[in-house]
Amino acid sequence: MTSAAIRVKRRYHTRIPWGKLFVHLVLSLIGLACVIPMLLVISVSLSDEEALARNGYSLLPVGFSTFAYTYILQQPAQILQAYGVTIVVTTVGTLLGLLLCALLGYAISRKDYRLRGVLSFYVFFTLLFNGGVVPFISL
Repeated sequence: MTSAAIRVKRRYHTRIPWGKLFVHLVLSLIGLACVIPMLLVISVSLSDEEALARNGYSLLPVGFSTFAYTYILQQPAQILQAYGVTIVVTTVGTLLGLLLCALLGYAISRKDYRLRGVLSFYVFFTLLFNGGVVPFISL
C-alpha cells in the first residue's frame, strides 16, 4: 500500500465526534422536556377522574375515559368562544405591536428627531429585563 492510500484510509477512519454527541444529547433532553408535558396533558384528558384523584398523574392513561372530550363536544359554544377570544387577542396584539414598533423604529431612525436618544435608551434599557421580572418586583 502506498503512503497516499494509507493517508486516505486514515482520513476516513471512523471517530466518535464527542462534541456532536454532546450537542445531540442536550438537544434531545430539551426536546423531551417539551414533549413530556404535552403527553401528560393528553394522558390526563384520557384518564378517568376518580383514578386521577386516587393515583395522581401519569404518562399513561389510568382508567381510560373520553368524558372530557364528550363534555367539550356537547357544549361547542364555550370552546368556540374561547378560540374566538384567543384569535382576536392575538390578531389585535400583533397588529398593534407591529404598528407601534414601526412608528418607534421610524422615529429612532430619524437623525433630526431630538428625542431620539431618550427613546433609544428607553427601548434598549427595557430589553435588559424580561417579562418574568415584573411579577417578582411586587414581592
